[in-house]
Amino acid sequence: MVHGTATGLDEASGSGNLPPQMAATIHAGPAGPAGAVSDGTVLSLARALRVLSVLLGAGLALLVAGSALAFGAVHPWARAPLFELTAVLAVLAAARTLAVVLLRRRLGRSRFAFHASGRWVMLDVEEPYGIRTWSFDLDRPLVPSVPLLLPGLVFALWVVVQMVPLPPTLADALAGAETLPGAEKATGWRTLSVSVAQTATGLFFLAWALVVHVVASTILGGRESERRFRRFVSILGLVLAIVGLAQMATGTHRVYWFFKPWEGAGEHIFGPFVDRDHFAFYMLMVTPIAFGLFAHAYRRYRARVGQRANRRRWLVTLSRPEGLATLYATVPALAAVGSLIATTSRGALIAFTGGLALAALSLWRRRAVPVWAFAAVFTLVALSWFGTDRIESRMRRVAEDSPGRTVIWHDTLDRMGGRWIGGSGFNTFDVAMYRASAWALPAGATPWSDPYETTIVGVARVGFRTPEAIPGLWWYREAHNDYVQLLTETGTVGLLLALWAAARVLSSVRADPWLLAAAAAVFMHEFVDFGLHLPAIVALFMCLAAIRPSEGGGGSRTVPAG
Repeated sequence: MVHGTATGLDEASGSGNLPPQMAATIHAGPAGPAGAVSDGTVLSLARALRVLSVLLGAGLALLVAGSALAFGAVHPWARAPLFELTAVLAVLAAARTLAVVLLRRRLGRSRFAFHASGRWVMLDVEEPYGIRTWSFDLDRPLVPSVPLLLPGLVFALWVVVQMVPLPPTLADALAGAETLPGAEKATGWRTLSVSVAQTATGLFFLAWALVVHVVASTILGGRESERRFRRFVSILGLVLAIVGLAQMATGTHRVYWFFKPWEGAGEHIFGPFVDRDHFAFYMLMVTPIAFGLFAHAYRRYRARVGQRANRRRWLVTLSRPEGLATLYATVPALAAVGSLIATTSRGALIAFTGGLALAALSLWRRRAVPVWAFAAVFTLVALSWFGTDRIESRMRRVAEDSPGRTVIWHDTLDRMGGRWIGGSGFNTFDVAMYRASAWALPAGATPWSDPYETTIVGVARVGFRTPEAIPGLWWYREAHNDYVQLLTETGTVGLLLALWAAARVLSSVRADPWLLAAAAAVFMHEFVDFGLHLPAIVALFMCLAAIRPSEGGGGSRTVPAG
């Protein structure tokens, strides 16, 4: 190869900002404008960047799959490894960022790809000499613009305020004059949170979710990594669907046929989740992603067939790579929507319909009618598999079951008192709303002697409230409406911050109809459920919300990765 100068490289490839000491390692490639760098330090940094990227991608997949397969990661034994793995991924992401910074100093903000020999890197080329190798764009932002980071940090700050003791006047203005509903009026400095320990736990969970969000954005910023992650989610959904449908067919009441959930008798288990509604919540995100992959494969297949093809050409093209890819993409899409419908989760099915309608509207405006039509056909096929009678039976019970949830909502709002601005404290719904003091000594009464008085009065909330309208409900830990629960726990301030975060997510994914359908379905289902309390659901949602839609990932519009 002929040695070139830094000036010549600047004219050819726009990378003339290389340090002078590296001019001897730059070679002009036979393809023309691209250059090659064989400096040992650059190669070491590039290899380190490649290893870190691979480890991050694999670790993120392990986090998403592991959290779902481990019963949704709702048990302490599953959450601990999940948090530890996230910490490791955060360290890897920081090391990857450092490698990018060091490479920028030597190569500038150019794209590079490894030569097939691995002995040098090619600048501003994705496929050196027509061979596809690992590449990276150094012009990508070091800290990607992720939609939930800023709202999440502001929300976390508000949660911290709830944990800080405030003067009585300010505390009364933000959260009323009562320490707990029904308790005596507090006159000293106090926190807005009725349980600082539980609020701290909720803050830790929020911080973990934001770390997952940022880590996912660092690895899912490129088109290839985004496509791989979508395929991984689709395959994971296929596995979960098979497990869930097999459990449904065998009638087992145990997860994986051996684990009996301690939360209850396990009548409604589905897949690795102890509740079919939670499984349906998870598949609300997986199903649109699987539809998006099918849409991408179908567009390539249709382009290969041509505009005026006869039936024979359509069939023959199925044996081509584009046709086979379409057939393969059909399986996860059908399995995902089939398992979602098999749960008969009313809230999830309504949310799925709403998300699918948004995707159809978005695609209709782009005149891509067959794609959303196929999604509708898949849904109808799944309905035919399991019959519409089960769905109709479940939907008819809405009028019977809805009072149970609405009573909780009304009861919760009626008992908020003066907490409309500040709330009772993040993650304190169970303490503030469904628990109650067993009794209190009359004014002026002499306390009992130990151990009787301390065993009862020493515990703030040992009793359980039963709403009068639904006497059969003796225990509830969630409001079954996360918007009501957020209002209860964080007040109007927290609810507005959450709505801001939701708007940012929807705005960031609006270029991709299927990501939009997944995100919108989640926000719709939150009106009747609490899926975002489960680590597995949060992990997948944070990853999907970190994706910046690009061409080929399931959408039909090109959005710059940077």
